[in-house]
Formats: sequence, structure tokens, C-alpha cells
Amino acid sequence: MGSIRELINLDKVVRKAEELGASEVEVILIDVKSTEVVGVKNRVDRVMHSMVARVGFRVAVGKRVACYGSEVSDANDVLKSLESAVKIAKVMGEDRDWSGLPPKLGSGGEALIYDDALVKIGVSDLVDMVYDGLKVLKCEKPAVEPAILEIMTRNARYLIANSYGGIVESSGTLAELFVEAKSRDSGREATYSEFTTSRSLSGLRFDDVVRRVRERVIDALRAEPIETRKIDVVFEPKVIAAILMSALLPAIAADNVQEGRSPLKGRVGQQVFSEDVRLTDDPFMPWRIGSKPFDDEGVATRVKDVVDKGVLKTFLYDHYTARKEGRESTGNASRSSPASRPRPWATNLVLAEGSEGLDEILSDCRECLVISSTIGQWLSNPVSGQVNATVTHGYLVRSGEVVGVVKGVGITGNIYDMLGKNLEVIGKGIDCYINACCPPVKVREVTVAGK
Repeated sequence: MGSIRELINLDKVVRKAEELGASEVEVILIDVKSTEVVGVKNRVDRVMHSMVARVGFRVAVGKRVACYGSEVSDANDVLKSLESAVKIAKVMGEDRDWSGLPPKLGSGGEALIYDDALVKIGVSDLVDMVYDGLKVLKCEKPAVEPAILEIMTRNARYLIANSYGGIVESSGTLAELFVEAKSRDSGREATYSEFTTSRSLSGLRFDDVVRRVRERVIDALRAEPIETRKIDVVFEPKVIAAILMSALLPAIAADNVQEGRSPLKGRVGQQVFSEDVRLTDDPFMPWRIGSKPFDDEGVATRVKDVVDKGVLKTFLYDHYTARKEGRESTGNASRSSPASRPRPWATNLVLAEGSEGLDEILSDCRECLVISSTIGQWLSNPVSGQVNATVTHGYLVRSGEVVGVVKGVGITGNIYDMLGKNLEVIGKGIDCYINACCPPVKVREVTVAGK
């Protein structure tokens, strides 16, 4: 496949949209090459490689707006998709809040999102990585068997343009790694898994993840619930990041605020967290999945404080939600696909780190529950801030020493208390879960529902 621009003549698209009766048109074109290698037990189960180009249109006919997209192979496919988008727009109901497409597109700065090593790695190299990982996972006593080890790499080129004459282009890479192992000993069985993403091959930390899965799946053989009680909790970075993604991030998205689905509505300029909390939306973190020079409307991204010293500074806006309040977009438009309508979301929501490492935090624990993985945190309620999750792997620590492995207990609380009156310490050493990036965090008196 040649240059991404070869699929589209922007002037022709705009003229065609006008001929069909559109007042505005926005086009998103994505060209993706991906490779996936999946290992199961002791073998490579499948290898998949794909190349696909997708186009998405947002078309306005007055205040009637529609989004439409499809896979394309040539310029005719692009124009056919445009025709379908205009037809749909003409039968849509009017959006009274529609104020047009962004009039100015651009890049906010350099984002390290393209890794040449990831582009050049061959399928045979990925297969070798999978085989090596499966071998490292395997253990005879106690018995450890790899369940699945999956690597996916992606190389994508993006183009966004609209009828106001702006155009932005970018290229980016992505790698994903999922590792799961099973263990058994003396009639007991356990599983443990990890998922990680990076825009660079080295950022996957492949060897570290595989070794940690093997170590923790062995630990999991002696995991038990603890008694129901309130206990100090240390959240490992990815765990607190996943909780922020579910319980907080939706509450700072402007569409949810405007529609009354956020407890933070009307609270800009007010204290909402401990003074130790600083949350930044940073689109320029090296190699992170949310990093980008422009958002999914082509508006330039920028670093911004969302919370500083516990005070709420701003919500996250795309062009549509910003114009409803007579303000400018913060560069936070996000799309799940080229065919979807954008909405505000974080690039990388980063909790600023403190000065203590995880080992230092644990050394000060009289008794703490260290949480390494959870499920169900997505059931937390961003409208109230209520946090709910089930601990699938953790450690009970007393006086800095691990005295037990924990699983199968529920945790409940409120994110505004956890990062407010109950916050003990924010550590150092950031890791990310999708769009949220955090260091370890210690919270006092979290309710644990156990045996």
C-alpha cells in the first residue's frame, strides 16, 4: 500500500460533499498493518497478519449530523462512503447544540509514538519471543503451565482533515502483550495473568512480565481470603490506574459533566482531593498508548493540569462540548473507530508521583494489604465515585514482611475519600493501565469484604 494520501483527494472530497448537499465534512483515514502471534501451552497456536485501510466521515447538513465509515481499497470506495454518510445525515434529527467542525487543525508538539524497532521486527522474531516466553513460564515443581502468551504489534498512519482546509497526519506504533499461566500443587490450582501495552517494543518489558507471571502464579497457590475488616491498602500502579479509569476519568469528561453524570459538576476551582494530589493530562508521555500530537478531531493536544494540589482545574473537552460552553477544545476528542462520533476523553491521565518507592512504603506498613490485580473495577460508579473491585491477587504485609497471599476479597470505598481524607502516601514509579498512569498509592482504612 502506498502513501495514505494516495487514497484520497481532499479537494475532491469536499467538492463532492457540497454537491451532495453537505454543509461541512470531516474525514479520518487510518492505514493499519498488524501482526499477532498466539502461543498456547507449549506451542505457537496461530499467526495472523493483516493490512487494512479504514475511512470515517462526519458530515453535517445544517444541524443534521451523521458519522459513517468503512474499509476502503481505493478512491472510489472513499467516495461511496461519503455518499452514504450524506444520505444518513439528511434523515437525522437536528442537533440544536451543533456549532460546526473545528475551524483550526494542528499539532501540539512532538510525541514519541513511532518505534522503528517495532516496525522492523519480523514474524519469525515474534514467534521466537513467544516460544522463549512459554519456556520461561514452564516449571515442574510446583507445576506451572503456560495457558496463553499473545503478542500483537501494530503500525498505523493517520490522516484527519475537514472542509475548513486543515489537515494533520501522523504515524504510530503499538504493541500489546498478554500472559497467563496456571499452577497446581497438592491438589490446589491457581491462575495469574498480566496485560501490558506500549508504543515501543522495549516498553513491553517482555522478560520482566513473563518472570513476574511465573512467580506470582506460584504464590497464588497459597492465596486465601482474609477476614472482613478495614485495613490500610497499598495499590500497585496498574491497579490504582485501572480504578481511576473507571471511577474518576468519566467524571472529568465534559459530556458527562454537562449531562449531570458527574459529582464534579460546578466544582472547578474547589478542593476535591488531598493537597498531595496532582493529576495531569499529558499527551506527550514517551511511548504511552494515549500519547498523540493531535486529538481525534485533528485539534492540537497540550499538557494540562486537571487537578493541582487537590483543586479541580478543568474538565476535558472536545470541540463539541467546548462550544456548548463558549470555550476552546482542550484537545481531548477521542474516537473508538473512524466511524464513531468523538467524545472527550483523557490522553494519558497521570497521577504525579511522590518520593517513596514501593519497598519504602511497605517497610512502614504495620499491617497492609498490597493489591496486585483486581477484576470488576469497571463496575465502579463514576456518578458517585463509589469504587468496587474484587482482589484476584494480593499480599498481606506486616512490619514490612509478606505474611500471606490474598485473593477473593472485595474492596469498597469512594475515590474522593481514597485520594482525599484517607490518602496516606503517593509513591514513585509510574505504570499505566490504558489511559491512566499512576505510581503506587497507600490508602488508610479501606473496607475489605472477606471471609
